[in-house]
Amino acid sequence: MDQLDQLDEIEATLTQDLEHVNIPNFKGVCGTCGEPVVGDGIYAMNKTFHKDHFVCCVCNEQFGSNPYYVKDGKPYCQNDYENQVLGICEVCGKPLINELAVVGEKKIHLDCFKCSICGKVLNGKYYNKDGLYLCQEDYEEKYLPVCNRCHEKIRPTGDVKEAICVGDKKYHVKCFCCKDCQKPFEDMKAYMFNDDYLCEEHYRKRKEEERKNKEQNQ
Repeated sequence: MDQLDQLDEIEATLTQDLEHVNIPNFKGVCGTCGEPVVGDGIYAMNKTFHKDHFVCCVCNEQFGSNPYYVKDGKPYCQNDYENQVLGICEVCGKPLINELAVVGEKKIHLDCFKCSICGKVLNGKYYNKDGLYLCQEDYEEKYLPVCNRCHEKIRPTGDVKEAICVGDKKYHVKCFCCKDCQKPFEDMKAYMFNDDYLCEEHYRKRKEEERKNKEQNQ
């Protein structure tokens, strides 16, 4: 509401009040029904109300001595304010009175926002995959690939190249080296021998050993 609208509303209220100024015990015009309030009334939200007209905008229950809450110029009882305005936690179903986490379109108490696997409170840091909300440890355990050589998880390091994929197998960059001499492959050139990746030198050595063994066994 801009300033002109506010001034118009004040002027209209004063005009209404002047029309009823001669009524004994006149307290003002009811903000709900627009009729004069005579005698006991309720003054709230900068307006006067008949006692039975100052009610929750949702359930229409009288406030009496109970607290009320205002949202967009409308009064709410505590129950409807918590449920209709604050909303309900997607996990526990209780009103979102305290701090909350917003996850997509869901609102969840911070204490209710937990890892789908271990149940640890996520504290705002989480991974969302396949409908699961995961802490870092469980995300890495469930989704990070395993190096085919050292059998450790291949974790992000920030390097441009963190892993090497050969077919359906994955390796740490440092682990993708000759099985025999441990030296990295030049130009990524590797030779396969009995499921081991070898440099050219050791590939030739193994082939030679294989040939000699066959000759001895003949």
